[in-house]
Amino acid sequence: MHNTHEQIQLAAIRVVAAKGYHQTAVRDICAEAQISARSFHEHFASKEEAVFSGIEASVDCVMGFCQDIYRSSPSWPDAVWDGLHAYGEWIVNEPAFARTGIVELLSIGPTAHELARSLMDVFSIFLQPGYDLLDPAAAGSLDQPVTQSVFEQLYIQIVQHSAESVPTILPELVRTILTPFMGPQATEQFIARREAEVRSSHRAS
Repeated sequence: MHNTHEQIQLAAIRVVAAKGYHQTAVRDICAEAQISARSFHEHFASKEEAVFSGIEASVDCVMGFCQDIYRSSPSWPDAVWDGLHAYGEWIVNEPAFARTGIVELLSIGPTAHELARSLMDVFSIFLQPGYDLLDPAAAGSLDQPVTQSVFEQLYIQIVQHSAESVPTILPELVRTILTPFMGPQATEQFIARREAEVRSSHRAS
C-alpha cells in the first residue's frame, strides 16, 4: 500500500472476503483501514465502488506478475502451466483477493457480472497462441467456453474448500485450457512431463 486509496481497496477486499459482500458495511471497511467515513468518501462513493476498484487493482497486479512468467516460458503449453502455477502461488499468499474477486463478486448483482465478464476477457489473452494450432476459422471461438470453465472450477474449489487449496487443481485447469487446442493425448503427455519434472525437483531439494 502506498496511499489511502490503496489502503481502502485492500480493506474492502479483506472485509468482504471475511464477512461476505452483503454483510459488509462502509463502516466495516473504515474500521479495517483505520480511517474515518469522511476519508472513505473522499476516495469512493460507495462500498461497491471500493470493492470493484480493489478487485480491478488486484487483477492488474496478478496479471502483470503472471505475464512476466508467461513470456519467459519456452512454449505456449509451458507458459500456461507456469502462468497458472504463478497464479496459484499468488492466491495462496493473497486468499482474500481470490475469494472476493471470484466468489463474492458474483453475489453483488448485474454490474458485478459485467465486471466478471471483463475479467474473463482479460484472461483470454493467454489463449491466443493456442489458435495457431487450429484452423484459422476457429479464431476466438474457444475464449468464452474455456475461460468460463476455468472460472467455474476456481469458484467451486474456493467455495467447497478454500482459496489456499487452488494449487491442488492446477493440473485440471491446465487440462481445461490445453485440451481444446492440443487434443487430449498431447495434453496428457504434456501434463505428465511437467508433473514428473515437479516430482524430480522436489526429490532433488
